Amino acid sequence: MYDSSQIDSYITDGNKYITEGYRKCKTVNDCLKSLFYWHNMLLDIWTSIFTILHAFATLIIFNNYDIPFICLFLVAIIHAPPSIGYHLFGCSGMSYESFLYWQRLDYSMIFFSSIFLNIALGYYILSPVTLAINVLLILFLWLYIQKTIMLNRTPHMRLYEISILVTLYFIPVYYQMYHSYMSHTFFYGVGMILSLLFGAIVYAIQWPECKIKNFVLNSHAIMHICINLAYLCEHRFILEAYKQVNKYS
Repeated sequence: MYDSSQIDSYITDGNKYITEGYRKCKTVNDCLKSLFYWHNMLLDIWTSIFTILHAFATLIIFNNYDIPFICLFLVAIIHAPPSIGYHLFGCSGMSYESFLYWQRLDYSMIFFSSIFLNIALGYYILSPVTLAINVLLILFLWLYIQKTIMLNRTPHMRLYEISILVTLYFIPVYYQMYHSYMSHTFFYGVGMILSLLFGAIVYAIQWPECKIKNFVLNSHAIMHICINLAYLCEHRFILEAYKQVNKYS
């Protein structure tokens, strides 16, 4: 383990409050070994691994292969591996080139996977035309990200762009919450929104490390846990919407 004075500044990703728990891996094998000891990216890696495991488990257990469930599965399969790569290899201290490659791939796949997330959330709720328009808006946003991917974005710039993305792919959720007040989908929608909002706020203010010296449960790790909670709510939201459609069909 190394402290922030012993590593290259890019690894801190603009967070001056996380002062210890950094790696300086020299090889891929060193990175893989870091899956099994504590450092400040460990929870970020394992929450992404959990996302993949959960995606396979829900698809097998519920045995539902409708388009929304396949799309939600694809969200995990498209985004989680680059996220694992970024936190396992990119932030390992091997090289700046590795860091940039994995960071840009991870960031790009957040937006690309959100195309499928929007289909999953809106399939049972929005009209085909409205859903198509919303999907196209997210597609254009992803194309913009691809075009400007070489920019050195600050954490706050990334948070701003992702906030726009979340607003777009949550349109079906807002619509359903408005029309199904106090229903199961309403509460799962609230769960999604609160999870992501709390994660974003914690990440933006860099808490608790700005107040408590704690290199394991830092703001980035908490944000990842919140994303996992939101993913769980998304699956339940889609499942309840599926039940409602089949109940009245």
